Amino acid sequence: MTDRPLNLAIFDMGLLKAPFFLGLQDFLAPTIHCLYWSRRLLMRRYAQSADISIYPTTLAEPRLKTRISDDELRRAIGVKEQKLRGPGKLDQPRRRYAEIEDFLDRQAVDALLVWNGSNKLLSLAIHAAKQRGIPVIYAEHGYFPGSMQLDLEGVNHASSMTRLIKAGMARRPPEAKLDRQLDEVIDAVRGDAPSRVVRTAIPARYLQTRQARAMNALFYRVRPYGLGKPLFPGYQDPPLPAQEFVFYPLQVVKDSQLLLHSPIWGNDHAAVIAALSTRLAAMAPPLKLVVKFHPQEERLAQIRNDALIKQFPDVTFICNIPATELIKRARFVVTINSSVGFEAILLDKPLVTLGNSFFSVPTLAEVVGHERDLTAALAAANALPDRREARRAVLRYCLDDFFTPGTYFSHTADSYAAVAARIRSLLMPLVTRGVVRIADEARRAPVWQRVLSSPSGPAFEESRDRSGTGGR
Repeated sequence: MTDRPLNLAIFDMGLLKAPFFLGLQDFLAPTIHCLYWSRRLLMRRYAQSADISIYPTTLAEPRLKTRISDDELRRAIGVKEQKLRGPGKLDQPRRRYAEIEDFLDRQAVDALLVWNGSNKLLSLAIHAAKQRGIPVIYAEHGYFPGSMQLDLEGVNHASSMTRLIKAGMARRPPEAKLDRQLDEVIDAVRGDAPSRVVRTAIPARYLQTRQARAMNALFYRVRPYGLGKPLFPGYQDPPLPAQEFVFYPLQVVKDSQLLLHSPIWGNDHAAVIAALSTRLAAMAPPLKLVVKFHPQEERLAQIRNDALIKQFPDVTFICNIPATELIKRARFVVTINSSVGFEAILLDKPLVTLGNSFFSVPTLAEVVGHERDLTAALAAANALPDRREARRAVLRYCLDDFFTPGTYFSHTADSYAAVAARIRSLLMPLVTRGVVRIADEARRAPVWQRVLSSPSGPAFEESRDRSGTGGR
């Protein structure tokens, strides 16, 4: 066994995330050593400006081989990529997979950290890591303002929260201090607090070189042309219906939430709107449908969404009114699996879910498992069921045990420290039990199985000491 730090590979962070995760190494040392891998030019420039090593050391195509079969490589590419682009050619993914294998082995990587994990490159890295018994930490935005989710099983529906909620383990009884904190969060959301905190400035250390500054400036000028609201800035929201209405938020059509976790309607918003508007009109009394465009949808998808206005003249389409305001004014909310659904739970508004998410369970929402269930689910939500206590029990758990009070939007010490503490809580069992030696010796049982099966491991959140990690 060696007494070296645990090697954590932080893999190919998106450009907005890169500065935060590059700075995380200062808060994880000395017990965890960060290694960085990315072919994204801006992330590489940030790292080089701050004198942080980044792999691969050159962007020249490596002459490496891998033994992975074509069928296994297709599985490694992942479901999301296959749905977006089809099977495609395997030459480039094979080169990347060989490159990733070489990085994991040469650098004796003990754990991998990825954001979401559903795109092609990250899916390849996760597959290679799991083949080596290397645990993976999945990161995503948290559903509380200014929070992050970090989990050893996945994010959103794929996270440990789904398993724990279904098992009745993700609950916390009333506790005065925790309830005060929860009420503060609810009051902030009710008062239209942004779901993601205002971004703080990128630390100067990542902009020391002229190349880094130039690429950073170019990126922030160009990026808004690909995303943003609205495509037609002159769009004026129509008046909200005078009678009671149901709120349905659109989600990004290429998002993994729809491509991977929407088994009934997929990412076909037109089909969902048609099903909802028909059934709501047939209710007694009839209810109107209000749909809000997603503010971060791609421009081309916005053009297609614009056609929905003509396709459904009886539906009210909103661009500028905040989702929180629509939740508060709606009779109930319908979503596939948007974070708006969690916000509806937070504000104790009846909710119907049409897809898979960790909060898509009967104790929290009306769950539609098949299109034939939709009419009954809408009627049940319209009856305004009282789920406040069951919801608060889960929300307490989310606040204190699952969502971490840190975000890559904020480069404050508190934000870094909270995320680092959560990562350490997930990985330190590997160090304290000597499992780190698997990076130097032949790997026997997969490490992630050892972590998840240990009574002191991070999956058993109910029994761990709350004094150290990620809780508020």
